[in-house]
Amino acid sequence: MTRHFLSGIVVLVAMVCCARAIYTSLGGRAHASTKPVPRTSTLQEFTEYHGDRALVATFTHAIRSDGSEVVIERHVDAKSNTVTGTLKKLSFADGRMVWLNPDNELKSSFNLGHVANIRMPRRDPRSGCRLGLDGETPETAVPVFSEDVVGKIAAVKATSQHGELNLTQWFSPLHGCEMIKQVVVFEKSGGVSQQDVLSVSVGEPDPSLFEIPATAIEAKPSAMMAGKACKTVGKSKATVEGPTQIADPALERLYAQKGMSQ
Repeated sequence: MTRHFLSGIVVLVAMVCCARAIYTSLGGRAHASTKPVPRTSTLQEFTEYHGDRALVATFTHAIRSDGSEVVIERHVDAKSNTVTGTLKKLSFADGRMVWLNPDNELKSSFNLGHVANIRMPRRDPRSGCRLGLDGETPETAVPVFSEDVVGKIAAVKATSQHGELNLTQWFSPLHGCEMIKQVVVFEKSGGVSQQDVLSVSVGEPDPSLFEIPATAIEAKPSAMMAGKACKTVGKSKATVEGPTQIADPALERLYAQKGMSQ
């Protein structure tokens, strides 16, 4: 693996970290009475830069029938192919949101008063995954939809443009509109980020996915996220620099307003 490739991957991983913020709603909003389909999925994320490809993360995503949601991110070092950090994001039906770092057993808890979208807006299978559970279009940039197949899974393909970022996602109506594939093309740099499904199933998730250790200590996001590989500096500049992370200022502000400090 060349130095040029590693440098390119560092830049691209940083861009992907920023891109993920587009789909995570820290504030969220109250959902309609329509209940989501309970389900669990696991995906791998790869980045490609100038023809070289590297695994950078795996994601486990689960939603319960009561609307509670969890995303477990495991970030991988492109050079050594080892896990550099884990982050667990939980949103509960009672309006609590908790971000947990299992590596240092620190957590940041928020009292939002409504269910937050941890991963992305939730879609309604009855609309062919084109509308959200609230009956509205979940995107700011309305995508172009088409029918497709991912592996052997029938899917709805949605393509949209966000500045220089081209986003294509595939949702499975049979699995509650779970996202089973995603391709992000950074047109300016030529980099590509792709998520591919490893497994997806319908049914109440394993309860252990939603567990928070009793020994976890409450902390500000900036302290909690120490040990995670993706480091965000300021509002837009991002780099990957070992095991430390400075939290997104928006998350810090939210904690100052809604944090459940103990």
